[in-house]
Amino acid sequence: MSFTVVWIPAAEQNLAEIWLAAEERAAVTFAAREIDSLLKRDPDALGDARFDSIRSFEFPPIGVDFEVLSQDRLVYVLSAWSL
Repeated sequence: MSFTVVWIPAAEQNLAEIWLAAEERAAVTFAAREIDSLLKRDPDALGDARFDSIRSFEFPPIGVDFEVLSQDRLVYVLSAWSL
């Protein structure tokens, strides 16, 4: 069973800023899509635990912080940054 991935508005804004500043916009678009895909499948297996239910994951050229709510089958992407 897959998870629903939701980018909160702040994370969407982070991603937009990264994309606008990127020399390789296609790479940013590809990474964001792959992150979504991976988070939908098995978010608990990705990245490193930071605190409580917050994890960090990097898929160059971007990284994200996300929170997994397993019982609800939800993943919230909280922030994104350029690597």
